[in-house]
This record gives sequence, C-alpha cells and structure tokens, in this order.
Amino acid sequence: MATTNAAHAYEQSLYPMVPTGDEVIFDQEGVPFIGCDYRAFINRPASCNYTNIDFNGQWCVDYTHDDLLADIHGLELAIWGDRNKELKELQAHKDLLDHVAFLVSIGEMTEADLKDTQDSVHDALKDGHNRYYHFFDLRQFPGNFIRDPSTGLVDRGDLCNFLRKNYKVWYVAFQGNRVVAMGSRYLELVACMEKLRDELQIQARGACLWSSQMTERYERRTAEMERLYEQEMDNSDLISETWEISIEDTEKILTDSYNEELYQEEQLRIFACTGRLPVDPLL
Repeated sequence: MATTNAAHAYEQSLYPMVPTGDEVIFDQEGVPFIGCDYRAFINRPASCNYTNIDFNGQWCVDYTHDDLLADIHGLELAIWGDRNKELKELQAHKDLLDHVAFLVSIGEMTEADLKDTQDSVHDALKDGHNRYYHFFDLRQFPGNFIRDPSTGLVDRGDLCNFLRKNYKVWYVAFQGNRVVAMGSRYLELVACMEKLRDELQIQARGACLWSSQMTERYERRTAEMERLYEQEMDNSDLISETWEISIEDTEKILTDSYNEELYQEEQLRIFACTGRLPVDPLL
C-alpha cells in the first residue's frame, strides 16, 4: 500500500503546470493571443489549496522545512562553489601525499617515489589556480644554506613542525627545493608563509645586523668561491680524466656551476637585506 501511495505521489509530481487566474486575452477559438497571457502557472497536485484564494491567480503552495534547507544548501553552493571545488581538489592531492608517505614508512614505496609524487602534485597546483596551495621556492638559494641544520629545513624539519603547530593549516612540508603549505583557511596560509619567510630571512642574515655587514660577508663568500673555481680550473685536466670527458666540456661545467652558485649567493644576499626574492623567468 505504501508503495502504491508513493508511486501515486510521484506520478502527481510529474503533472504539467496549469495556468491560474484570468489575466489573458483569447481569440474566438479560445487560444491566447501571443504576448497576452499573464497568468501564473502552478502544479496543482503540489499545491495545498485547489481553489483560487483571492481570484487573482495566487495559490498557496506548501513550503516545508526540508524545502528551506534545500534552498539554503543551493545558495551555499552558489556562494562557495569555487571554494568547495578548490578544497576538494586540494584534499585529493593531500590524501595522495599522505598515502604515499605512509607506504614509504612501511617500506612498500621508496623516497624517490615520494619525491616524484610531490613533484607531480606541485606541477598540478603551482600555477596558482588553487588559492589554498602555497609554496616558497628555494631554488634560488645556495645549497649550503638549505642543507645547513641551523636553517631548520633538514633533519627533523623543526621549522615546518613549528609552523604546523602554530597555524591552522592542513599540511606543511619541506620538499627539497620548496616548502609547501595547504589549508582551508586562506588568511592562516598567508600568515604561515609570511612567518616562514621571516624565519628564513633571519637565518640568511645570521649574526649580521646591518646591510653593510651582509655585504661584507657576501664579498668574503664570493672571494672564497672564486678561489675554489680558479683552483678547479688549474686542475681541469685531472678533473676531465676523472669524469672521462674533454677538457673543454669540463671547463664549461665548472664555469656554469660557478656562475650558478654566484647567482644564488647574490639572491641570498638580496633576500637577507630586503626579504624579497626576484622572480627568475628561467625557474
């Protein structure tokens, strides 16, 4: 019986809308003239009153609490649709990273697999279309600065742990040449990355308090790099034998490596003085 009633109710919901009221002009055949039909249309089985209440086409239609909740849900989807879409995408990527990290921890995948997954996720999100994925690019910094335990990015990842504990974000991780943060609270993400930048700038300054001191340290560092470069160039024939390549190729590799390190030291000095990183179109 219940099934029959449900089927009957569903059948009634399919009935076509019918016109109400008398705001219409017909021709002699009873067909409304085009543009002269102003009547309201309702689904009579869905209405709670089958009589014209005030003879002007107004009908009383049930509007239940469930209808209200459905309308509110639809409104929320319309308002927060983009945000929900971005967070759904972000959650899928985070779940993937967490799953691969777990498999690495139990020996079913390798660290290389985790790095490949991190790079794939980064490639999918780095263009900025998802506002809830932020990253700090470390490629412009010298490797000796990134790998220095005092920077807080290696070993136990103290800096990332600090950020996770102090900001309401889902995920903060050091991924070798970047630090990545994800979360559903945009302002918390911004604050988290600003704190990361501040802490790295403090480490880049070291004991130096003034720009002139940082310049002096930069000059000492570049002088040491130049000395090592000249020493390697003097022994390029021995290095070429070890690498089993020509002297010309060896000297090109040494020169390119020296120029890259020099560039990175310059970016670190600028960052220590200003807190800004110039955007390199080649990165």
